[in-house]
Amino acid sequence: MKINQSMLVNLYNYVLLNSRITETGIQFSTDNVDYALEEIMLYLPNHSFDIIKNSLLTFSNTKEKVTYQRIEELLSSKHNKPALSQKYVRFVFFLPVSISINAKNSLYLLNKKIDFVLSTELLNKIPNNVLSLETIKKSIKQTDNAFIPPTFIRVNIDEVNLESALVEFWNIYIIIRSLLELKKSWGTQYIIHNTMDERGKIGIPDWVLIKTNNTYDIHRFKLSLQKIKQNITFTPEDFDSLKILSKVIKNRKDERTIDFLICRSFLLYNDALEQNDFNYCFLAFWQILETISLAERNGGDTKYVINRIAPLTEKILGEKIPLTQTLTLFAKKRCELVHSGIGNITNGNINKIKFITEVALAWLINNKSLYKTVNTLFQYYSLQSTDITTMNSIKVAIKIINKKT
Repeated sequence: MKINQSMLVNLYNYVLLNSRITETGIQFSTDNVDYALEEIMLYLPNHSFDIIKNSLLTFSNTKEKVTYQRIEELLSSKHNKPALSQKYVRFVFFLPVSISINAKNSLYLLNKKIDFVLSTELLNKIPNNVLSLETIKKSIKQTDNAFIPPTFIRVNIDEVNLESALVEFWNIYIIIRSLLELKKSWGTQYIIHNTMDERGKIGIPDWVLIKTNNTYDIHRFKLSLQKIKQNITFTPEDFDSLKILSKVIKNRKDERTIDFLICRSFLLYNDALEQNDFNYCFLAFWQILETISLAERNGGDTKYVINRIAPLTEKILGEKIPLTQTLTLFAKKRCELVHSGIGNITNGNINKIKFITEVALAWLINNKSLYKTVNTLFQYYSLQSTDITTMNSIKVAIKIINKKT
């Protein structure tokens, strides 16, 4: 792509004029700077954000005139050699969450200690002008979701800059949110549901408090349409369950493991509950069934979802009665949504697919140690519907192969 040199210079000047650039990151008072940074990165696809940020930092420190030639010099490899030893900064994240706890509690997730602390404890330590409704409203530029819940989640992250720390924290956040929802939304139904509200039970405001050295800043963390939710009580027994669930996804990054499937399902579960639209909510739950059934390995064909999930639904009615026809109806609705854009999803459909998803996910968690790998699970699915004659032939063939090896 041919670079518009004068436009790139204008973008650099815009960021420099409207932000404060330090070693730890870029802070700006107007959200429009984010657009300018994104535009710069699209102009310079061969350079990382850190390299671009370093070039901006140099201009900020030296106050020299921005020219395209100078930008090129700063972006060149000889000016951007990685430091022999990078300096890490401690970022402390305080995420507000609408849950009630009796006392401080902790769990370990992704090799990080996750502390649940009372708001009253923080309010006694943090300056009044930092953690106040007026400061929050001013920082996030809105009033609808500005409130201080009774609990905060505290996580310490050591990174070279704020951008890197935010990425790491986001990965932790989406799993924490999933675990909290799993604990309190599992098995619940919504008799009446307003399509303008998220379905999840756990309220999390749109901001996060970050401490860097001795400085506190409130950042807009996410966007949502949720209203203020009622505080959900978490008992010590609930935290014991969360600690067990957090260990279930120990090997979540290894795509060969069942942990990977479980973690992916957790995230999709949370995604479904965050949706305020029936159609997207339904599709997110269906994606969990696709994930658990490994339908992607068969081109995403809905018949594999039906055939592999149906036996698991026998637990719902008992008497070995699978919900085959219900899954067939859901598969049809899924195809209509994806291919024709026709949305005919009811609140009842979502209640049912939600419960089927939870039953299937519970089965996967309970049998994790039995299957261990995704390949073993796939072979199980493939052989599950095989007739007895073929199965016996496979057993004989395996014995022959074992003798030869």
